[in-house]
Amino acid sequence: MSELINAELSSFVQKKSFAQNMMDIALLSANTNQLRYVIDLGNKHPYYTTSLLLIIVSLVMQVVVGLSMLYVNRQVQYNMKSRSEMKAASHMNNLSVAGVFMVTLVNVFISTFNGAGVAPTTTLPDTGSAGLNVSNPSSEIALP
Repeated sequence: MSELINAELSSFVQKKSFAQNMMDIALLSANTNQLRYVIDLGNKHPYYTTSLLLIIVSLVMQVVVGLSMLYVNRQVQYNMKSRSEMKAASHMNNLSVAGVFMVTLVNVFISTFNGAGVAPTTTLPDTGSAGLNVSNPSSEIALP
């Protein structure tokens, strides 16, 4: 009976870890996109330094939390033999949950300082005149 319970617990922990890791990857991807956006804007971003710092802190925290989750998953999967090991794994799991909460909190602040309304300046490639008369809006494109 206890082997069945351990197998079910192990299966649950594996599925939970997989789901958490997929969420971590999505958040990591979003943060790297935000980092690119802030770097593209540079000093034109109204909260450049604040946003840059918060995004870097979030990325570092995500890596640390991800590594702790891998450690917890490995401990639960292979080393659950005594009560003290279960207690240590539970403690580590609680720390990783606290880490996820902190990452979420930092990302709320990132969203607050996202610089909405500021668009990156991009230049369009020069296509030449291409037969378009810009001064006369009713003109059509001349075909060669």
